[in-house]
Parts: sequence; C-alpha cells; structure tokens
Amino acid sequence: MVVKMGLDHYIERVASKDRTPGGGSVAAIAASLGCALASMVANLTFEKKSFKELETDQKEAFQQGFEELQDLIQDLNQLAKDDTFAFEGVMEAMKLPKDTDEAQQKRKEAIEEATKEALETPLKTAKLSLKALELQTVFVKWGNTDTMSDIGVGIWTAYGGLEGALITVKINLYNLSDKDYKKKVMDQCDEIMKKGSQLRDQHLKEVYKKLDD
Repeated sequence: MVVKMGLDHYIERVASKDRTPGGGSVAAIAASLGCALASMVANLTFEKKSFKELETDQKEAFQQGFEELQDLIQDLNQLAKDDTFAFEGVMEAMKLPKDTDEAQQKRKEAIEEATKEALETPLKTAKLSLKALELQTVFVKWGNTDTMSDIGVGIWTAYGGLEGALITVKINLYNLSDKDYKKKVMDQCDEIMKKGSQLRDQHLKEVYKKLDD
C-alpha cells in the first residue's frame, strides 16, 4: 500500500515510468505532511506556560483543531492510496476493445465514467487540504512561537496539496464530454482555490510577522 511503503521506495515509485503513484497521490501525501507538521506544533505547545494561560474557549479550540488534524491525516493517507486505484480504473477502461463502432462507444462511455470517478479522489484531497488550512488558524495564533517555521512549512505543504490536487482534477476534466458536470466541478475548484489562497496568505503574513519580531 502506498503509505505503508518506505519513504525511499515511495519516491522511487513516483520517479519511475509507472503512471502510479502520481500527482494525485503525491498531493494527498503533501497535505497529510502539512497536517502532521501542524500536529507537531500542537504537541510542542500543550505544555507551554503561554498555552495554559489562554482562555478556556481558546484552549478548547486548539485541542479540537489538534484532534481534527489526526482524522485528516488518516483520511489523506487513504486518499493517497485511493488515487492510485482510481487512475488504474481509467487505464483499464482505455484497454477496452475499439474494433467496432459499438465497442468504441462503450469504451468512450467507460472512460468517461472512470475519469469522473478518478477525479473525485483528488477533489476530496483538495477539500481536505482546505480544511487543513482552516484548522491551522489556531496554531498560527497560539502555537509555540519556537515552531513558527514548522507551521509555515506546514501551511505551504497543505496548500501545495490543495493546488496539486486541483491540477489533477482539471487534467481529468479536459476530455470529458459532460459539460454540466465539468462546470459544476470547475466551480468547486475555483471556490476551493480562492479560499485556500486567502488562508495561505493570511496565515503566512502572521507567521512572518512572528518570525520577524
């Protein structure tokens, strides 16, 4: 399984001529790593005096964000595996016979459906990456200031997962003939990108401010 490979082996697989694991899987891993860095920041914050002096509702928001991150890490790791299997479905559909007009039509429909199914996985990755950026708000605000570089890298990594996932969605949309479906998905992509880039810039502005103090 993708996330159970050793790191060296996973990178070798990505670098090989095999089509999987590819960009969608890497985007999910990137977002998961962004969550992991935010989780590390939280773990290095809980015992700090500054954290214990926060208001009760602030500490609860911080703890809840930490707990939600653990679920996100698991979900994104699963999506890294799912992306590989989803793309394999497209490859199988492309192998279908095309020796008659009827076979060509069936093959075209199979590729269309497999492609729709495949792009739903990176679309989920993009949505969860956006959630990761939303959760990082409390870590930027109240996280251990000694770990601001880690939260900064986590923000960039989570955002990289988001935009990487959206790129993967869009390449899958390219050859679809279902215009209504394409528009619906493109609208979702645009909204995720807009919110994600706003959160990225907002968080990084605060990170750099703390680093420069």
